[in-house]
Amino acid sequence: MAIVFFVGLLCVWSFIGSWSIGTIEIINTVSPELIDGGKVKVFVPSTNMRYTSVYFFAMFWLWKGFIIGIGDMIFSYTIGIWYYTRNNDDLKLPIPRITKKILRYHLGTLIMHTFLNSFLAPIKIIL
Repeated sequence: MAIVFFVGLLCVWSFIGSWSIGTIEIINTVSPELIDGGKVKVFVPSTNMRYTSVYFFAMFWLWKGFIIGIGDMIFSYTIGIWYYTRNNDDLKLPIPRITKKILRYHLGTLIMHTFLNSFLAPIKIIL
């Protein structure tokens, strides 16, 4: 789980850092009487980095959905085991076992959930 968190954090960090790459240009101001010399320095982001930041935002959105999907499946699997087990005292640390089973047998389901949810979530927000 630490690797998944690290990759998500790396995507967010890269997205924020991608907006800091660009050039500083000196331009004339609209009202030169307010500023000495009539020129100001302006930061202009690189166009390539704008496209890169869109990619990083998409990766962040997908990783977020993947992590939420894992959490949902762990929660539902744990409740299912607890509800359908006769002797609940036998359940010892079910989370690591459940995570292993989910990543082994339900990885495709998680990925499909991530892609569908990442494309449908903005539509749900708009509506």
